[in-house]
Amino acid sequence: MKILFTLLVITLTSFGSEYGEISGRIVDKQNLQPLESVNIYIARTTMGTSSDKNGEFTLSNIPPGRYRVILSHLSYKNHDFEIDVRKNSKVEFFIELLPTPIEFPEISVTDKYDTEWRDNFEVFSRALLGSTWFADGCADFKSIEYFV
Repeated sequence: MKILFTLLVITLTSFGSEYGEISGRIVDKQNLQPLESVNIYIARTTMGTSSDKNGEFTLSNIPPGRYRVILSHLSYKNHDFEIDVRKNSKVEFFIELLPTPIEFPEISVTDKYDTEWRDNFEVFSRALLGSTWFADGCADFKSIEYFV
């Protein structure tokens, strides 16, 4: 009985393979180096994956249909394209992503000595470390001058 059930499952899965597959390799457009951890997903589905250290990915068991595939990475411009998936087919891609610089807001560093900060730090230190002889050794306020 177990053998018959196993054969039935194998038969159904081999004849019922009505799905397609997409795979590909993703590289940096400027230096053609493989890109790891690029997110690849099919819009409006729960299907997705990410590229490996060689920039390669595979998405399997995709029902036939037309889909929008989206690629995203923090340091690269998002890329998307449409694809027709047919049953029992495999489509391969070679994709070049364009790097985009990450822009941070401007910050300024000053050397202003802030007595309020030092007073607050002393209160914080006492609350955190306590006021025993051991705590006094941990909170050497002379070394804090480097942080102010």
